[in-house]
Amino acid sequence: VAAQNVITGTPAPILTGANWVWNVAGANTSTPAGPIVLRRTFEVADPAALATAVLRVNADDGHTTYVNGTQVSASTGANNAWQTSQISDIRSLLVPGTNVIAIAPFNNGGAGSLIAVAELDGTRIVTDETWKTLPGITATPPAGWNTPGFDDSAWVPATVTGAYGIAPWNQNVQTP
Repeated sequence: VAAQNVITGTPAPILTGANWVWNVAGANTSTPAGPIVLRRTFEVADPAALATAVLRVNADDGHTTYVNGTQVSASTGANNAWQTSQISDIRSLLVPGTNVIAIAPFNNGGAGSLIAVAELDGTRIVTDETWKTLPGITATPPAGWNTPGFDDSAWVPATVTGAYGIAPWNQNVQTP
């Protein structure tokens, strides 16, 4: 695993309630090799009022994750790297109004999906069909895709592969 894990005394968000997602159906058995892009916007009234804001990400095979355009974590896609969560304190990156979590997961073939949970003082943002994605492999994402102001109105809903616990990943995810 190639990125830092930052835990600030707050427990990592639990994955129960989140879904493995991708941009094609059947990702729990087979996906095309290559990167895709997903994003989820959300509102924060007053980031300074938040005591905690923690993001947990796992991707089979790997990922690069951004909050408001700033990279917060990554996984190289080493064998079974998806089993170790990448955990980031994102509080300092949040702004009043619209924010975005943008993730570029990749798969080397076979089963592949992404699961993530952001917890902001108990408010949970989980991977589900409200995340947006582009169809197909995205070798070069559109400029600004990982920033809050990007227009993703032409993007499609992410495809839910299954709830946390689905095979082949089951509950084999670990907090670092």
